[in-house]
Amino acid sequence: MPAAADAVVPIMVHKPHAVEGLDARLIDRIRAAKGDQAIPALPPGAGWLFVEVGADTEEEARAILAAITADAGTTSVRVLEDPREAANLWAIRADGAGLAGRSVDNKECWPGWEDAAVPPEHLGTYLREFDVLMESHGVTGQPFGHFGDGCIHVRLDIPLQDDGRPLRAFMEDAAALVARHGGSLSGEHGDGRARGELLHTMYSAEALDVMEQVKRLFDPAGLLNPGIVVDPAPLDADLRRPSAPATPRGTGLAFAHDHGDLAEAVHRCTGVGKCRADAIGGGSGFMCPAYTATKDEKDVTRGRARVLQEAINGTLIGGLKAPEVRESLDLCLSCKACSSDCPSGVDMAAYKSEVLHRTYKGRLRPVAHYSVGWLPRWLKVIGIAPGLVNAVLRPRWIQRTAVNLAGLDKRRTLPHFSATPFRKSAVARSHRAPAQAPSTPGSTRVENRVVLWADSFTDGLDAQIPAAIVAVLEDAGFEVVVPDQSACCAVTWISTGQARCGPCSHERSAGCAGAVRREWHPHHRHRALVHRRSSRRPDGTSARGPARARGGSRYLLPGRGAHRTRTCQAA
Repeated sequence: MPAAADAVVPIMVHKPHAVEGLDARLIDRIRAAKGDQAIPALPPGAGWLFVEVGADTEEEARAILAAITADAGTTSVRVLEDPREAANLWAIRADGAGLAGRSVDNKECWPGWEDAAVPPEHLGTYLREFDVLMESHGVTGQPFGHFGDGCIHVRLDIPLQDDGRPLRAFMEDAAALVARHGGSLSGEHGDGRARGELLHTMYSAEALDVMEQVKRLFDPAGLLNPGIVVDPAPLDADLRRPSAPATPRGTGLAFAHDHGDLAEAVHRCTGVGKCRADAIGGGSGFMCPAYTATKDEKDVTRGRARVLQEAINGTLIGGLKAPEVRESLDLCLSCKACSSDCPSGVDMAAYKSEVLHRTYKGRLRPVAHYSVGWLPRWLKVIGIAPGLVNAVLRPRWIQRTAVNLAGLDKRRTLPHFSATPFRKSAVARSHRAPAQAPSTPGSTRVENRVVLWADSFTDGLDAQIPAAIVAVLEDAGFEVVVPDQSACCAVTWISTGQARCGPCSHERSAGCAGAVRREWHPHHRHRALVHRRSSRRPDGTSARGPARARGGSRYLLPGRGAHRTRTCQAA
């Protein structure tokens, strides 16, 4: 990365539209979180500069690109002209702050030294010395940022679980380093509480005294933004993380990717704020549907995480049982959009499940937890005589009474239950998988075999859907197999915090899939189609591998002029 930074000054001579840097350590973090497929093809190197150029004509743009390539000091260059490839590349940079919230070895990382800047001509030397500084303090970081301006973003795995002493020690040394290079403690966002105490490393005593006089002149009572620049508060005061006690795993979710600690899980959120963007309207994701409707901070993923952090650190009276927690989580749909879209890896559906589990463990629950939460169980009972149940519930007054007793919104109506659950239908019986695999080798083309089972909702409410799927697949030349075992995604159990009931049915579903794989093909080459829910275990992991924090934002930094060419330079 420092070698790439050395090339910034000769590149800036050609007036590119953007010069952004990305360290290989951040790429390693993305690869660990999202897999190799999330990384565009990058030229060899341990750090890269993303350079965007543009001009009024394509010929001019290509000429600028050729000049930059010649002056870059490396042959490790890749040119991107496809906007889709460029968008994928910029998505990594856009999600950098969130993705860097965990180190490659899954330690918590913090933004205390977030946007220090030095003159671009000193950037390479600064980064080399910064690496030495991190090593001396036993911390790691994943630098990225606006290299064309000499501004570096970095999240550091400084241990803040106990107190702020490690943060103070690092910040004081880092401030001295930046000052030696003629830089700024805050190149982009302002000094704030994190760095106000360190301003003496940048400014003389006389300059600070003038700032104080101006402050006193316009704010003699010290009411406006106190404790920032004048009489700054200690940089290690009021830290959120040390005040949050560990909340070890109980009988609920495992939080395996957060060392079994709910406090560590909710502190994944460091306020990046991607959940506040109009991802749904912009087509870049699905987070957060509740906030899209209400526009209230308490209903966005970040706001909910803050409420949970305050509940755990004791700010809210009542802790996780506080009414503010219930109000904030009430509109969470448990859709898990944040688990896919949030670059920091926040999974509010899992946090809500755990909070409800801990809140109501051994206590009487809201009626809806029994009516909706136990829906898979009720659907099996209703499946004995669904026609009779539909007839009994047909009168509107009975519907209203049932909705009221179930604890649901009175404006709702009850669904119509399938006349025959799919598992009992002729289609399912005629495609039932036998107890063991075919004994004659090669008797069936396993390449064209599809295993289909329906979740509880589809089985009891939309039985026609899996029947139609069978018809479509067979028309396409596939052999469809319906396993004997029943399956349930357990989403209603888990989303209402009844994890002790939910995992039983969910693990049974996973066991069903495993049994079919073992019995029907020892090499596991067949396709499996699960309608309609995803195979996610109660601890947040997928049946296909570890749960991953995936960023979904995709946008392009606009260039001036009609023609834009992007190059990725490594060093």
